Amino acid sequence: MRKTILMILCAMLSLSAMAQNSRLVRGVVFDGDDIPLKDAKLEVVGMNVQTTSGENGAFELYVSPYAKRLVASMEGYISQTVEIDGSYLVFKLNVDMMYLAQRRAQEEAAARRAQEEAAAKAKAEADARKAAEKEAAAKAKAEENARKAAETKDTTDAKAEEKNDSTTSKLKKLISAKDNLVTQDTEKEEVFVATYVVGDIYDQNGKNAIVFKTYSRGQHGLALYISQNHCSWEDAKNWCAQLGEGWRLPTPRELQMIYDLKNNGKFNHGLLAAGLRMTWRSHYWSGEEVGDFSAKVVAMNNGNSYDHDKELMSQVCAICKF
Repeated sequence: MRKTILMILCAMLSLSAMAQNSRLVRGVVFDGDDIPLKDAKLEVVGMNVQTTSGENGAFELYVSPYAKRLVASMEGYISQTVEIDGSYLVFKLNVDMMYLAQRRAQEEAAARRAQEEAAAKAKAEADARKAAEKEAAAKAKAEENARKAAETKDTTDAKAEEKNDSTTSKLKKLISAKDNLVTQDTEKEEVFVATYVVGDIYDQNGKNAIVFKTYSRGQHGLALYISQNHCSWEDAKNWCAQLGEGWRLPTPRELQMIYDLKNNGKFNHGLLAAGLRMTWRSHYWSGEEVGDFSAKVVAMNNGNSYDHDKELMSQVCAICKF
């Protein structure tokens, strides 16, 4: 109990000594329009003694007898220092225009960044949407092209079979025109070897074709199959193989030989008689590959050769030797 009483007495003596060694400073803080400023900071210059203004801008502060000046400050305002002279201190803080300009510039910059980020986000979303739409359109187009290619192939195959049937009957009538080239004299038992010229129908060893090149005085040469096709390069090779032994895709040079016969009357007459019509404005596949994905084609409108994607469609004709 005695200890408690002693502690209370010491505290009272300390407060009394503090009151004797300090003085109370009162005042108020206004802005430039005489409006009280709340939460303005009041600090003794050179000493760690401070307080803040209240709701009506007023403040109270105990300071040392040696305190000389008091400074009032607040963000956005120009600080003000006054002498502590025992009177009621009045502070009037003016707006810091430079601070406001910097703050306004920072806010505008932040707003611009936000707009730019929003615009960039909107553009990225639009680009992603367009890319998705483009991919979907490309996929749909590829599927449509594949469907049309399949329909074209089926139609072409059907027409080729129908044309083969019709040309076979025509060939039977034309074969008689070549019978005099290979004849056998039964009385003398002598065999005559057949000879051919460009435009003749070759119908030997199961091969029905039109001669477009000869050598060895017409006993040998190259002949063009009477039917044609329209397909990719791999399908063209398979189509030639299905015709039987000896049939193949022509070389670019052999296709150019056929192109050179474009205005040859006898050759065109042979084509007409066989019911075959060369598509002189189209490209024809050759058997020459160019890497893994291309092969040579020859344009029948000018005789020039080009590299062509193997997956694309072009005209096909088969040739054989005789």
